[in-house]
Amino acid sequence: MGSGLSVPYAACGGYTHSINHCIGEDGWIDPVSFTDHRRRSHDEWSHFLRTVVKKRRELADENDDEPAKKRTRRSKANNLEIVDASGNTVAADPRVSSWYLLYVNASLTNRQNKKFQAKFRRRFRLPYENYEELLEDLSNSGEFKRWELADAVGRPSSPLALMLLGALRYLRRGWTFDDVEEATLIDEETHRQFFHCFIDYCSTTMYKQFVISPLSSEDAASHMHEMEQAGCHGSYGSTDGVHMTMEKCSHCLIAEL
Repeated sequence: MGSGLSVPYAACGGYTHSINHCIGEDGWIDPVSFTDHRRRSHDEWSHFLRTVVKKRRELADENDDEPAKKRTRRSKANNLEIVDASGNTVAADPRVSSWYLLYVNASLTNRQNKKFQAKFRRRFRLPYENYEELLEDLSNSGEFKRWELADAVGRPSSPLALMLLGALRYLRRGWTFDDVEEATLIDEETHRQFFHCFIDYCSTTMYKQFVISPLSSEDAASHMHEMEQAGCHGSYGSTDGVHMTMEKCSHCLIAEL
């Protein structure tokens, strides 16, 4: 059986390159050649593993000698830029947006101006005084600290006053968050996240504070009388009034609503 392997085995330099060299002309496997092939394969694989481990250790040592890379903060989503008065290109700051200058930094004269008050109520659905009260409530609630504190590198967060204006305009006129971004220079995703927090706050904290159901039949009767005058018999309250029809409504009343 082994006589047929003498020539190819010797031609290979005394070892077998593959398992085919272990098969003789009679089709049988020579044990000596097969054992040598297994030994050599094991030696080659062991040498390969030792080389890989050595290389990885060398690379690890090189990385240890290099100074640690400083972690950089991912840039904010809002990449808008503007040209300042000096002609330099700078990042757009929400504190120079039209809404911030017109409403947040509104002068005392503008706040007392009846035209300004009427326009603000028409645009945001509530008087400016109520907007300031609501802003103070949000600031004192502790649930909106994310929009009042600086980030990890010391940059100020988006102004809470602008975030509230964006939510009110979204509710008032059905703007998209992209429209609000255009007016505030704050990314639309930031407005979307704030809006969810704002709705949650209104539906829980503010609901318990301002929405009071009648506790007795006398309380219900006083409310039902007003609704009966409007033709809504059996109803003692309304959350938005969309079920009521008003014909020939004056333009001034439309502006108030």
